[in-house]
Formats: sequence, structure tokens, C-alpha cells
Amino acid sequence: MAELEKEIQKLKQRISELESKLDNIQNIVEDIEKDIYLDEEIEEQEDTITCPYCDYEIPIYYDESLKEVECPECQNTIELDWTGDTEDSFGCNGHCSSCGGCEDDDEEKNK
Repeated sequence: MAELEKEIQKLKQRISELESKLDNIQNIVEDIEKDIYLDEEIEEQEDTITCPYCDYEIPIYYDESLKEVECPECQNTIELDWTGDTEDSFGCNGHCSSCGGCEDDDEEKNK
């Protein structure tokens, strides 16, 4: 009888160890699934950006490797910032070919 109780305790311990391992595996699988489906959701989301030169709506897919896009309407190059930080983008930055904003800035500086 004592041997049977020892065997039962060993089995209970082994079951507990296996349940713990199974929980770890399930957590790993859930993390992998989140990564996979999050990437797919981001890649599949089509958005639009507005050309700052001609106000043309450009359809675009999220792609961090894409640093700039050419407007199909006015052919100006638009730099892309996927971080969402817009603080530096206010006003003219002196790199535009047709907006005339640089000239206005230069006139104010010369006053």
C-alpha cells in the first residue's frame, strides 16, 4: 500500500510538471499568433496620405521600409514618417519644389 501511494505521488508530481510545461508552450504559441496576426493586420491596412503640394489623396499601405513616395498627381516626392511624430513637419522645411513657402520665409527674414 505504501508503494502504491508513492507511485501516486510521483504521478501527481509528473502531471503537475507537464501541466506547467503545457502552460509555457501555450503562452509561447499565443505570443507567436499575436505577432503573426498583428503583422498581417498592419500590412493589410490601406490608408491614405494627402500630398502637401497638391492635396491629392494617395492610397498607401503600411511599410516601415518605405521612406518616401512620389505623388502620382504632381510628381513631388513626399517623405514618409511612420512614427506619427508630426512636430517637425509644421511649416516649410526648404526642400519643396513648388509650394513657394520657402520664398515667404526668406522675405520675412530679410525684413
